[in-house]
Amino acid sequence: MTACLLVLGGAACGDSGTTTTSPTIALSSNSVVLQAPAAGDVQTAELGVSNAGGGTLGSLTLDVTYAVPQVEDWLAVDIDSPTSPTTLSFRATPLVRPGTYEATVVLSESNGESDAEVGVTLTVAPRPLLYGVDQDEDRRRRRDPAT
Repeated sequence: MTACLLVLGGAACGDSGTTTTSPTIALSSNSVVLQAPAAGDVQTAELGVSNAGGGTLGSLTLDVTYAVPQVEDWLAVDIDSPTSPTTLSFRATPLVRPGTYEATVVLSESNGESDAEVGVTLTVAPRPLLYGVDQDEDRRRRRDPAT
């Protein structure tokens, strides 16, 4: 009789003490925070992806889900390579109105045995209010408050 012990991302089986593990996605962080001024340049971020299990971690795919109700397609996520080790790059579009936006990125391996989620938050600050000052008019008001 062979006994097996299930472990995260694989199983340890047999009398010989050998361990068989499946590929397991490991991320350098499970969240990304981006900030930007309204209609301005957005910060970018990168996360490292590695294999915390055995075998080869390949055929990686991405799926982005946006919080409801929110504008969709404000987040671009690119993966440098479909095999591990690799890097995920995050960039938000600068056309988003002021507010806080949230999305979830799911990174999956083709065999479906391993996936990982990254929560992404984008905070867009309102535009600063700009006032034009007519210096001649301002000087007249200072001299004669009635004008």
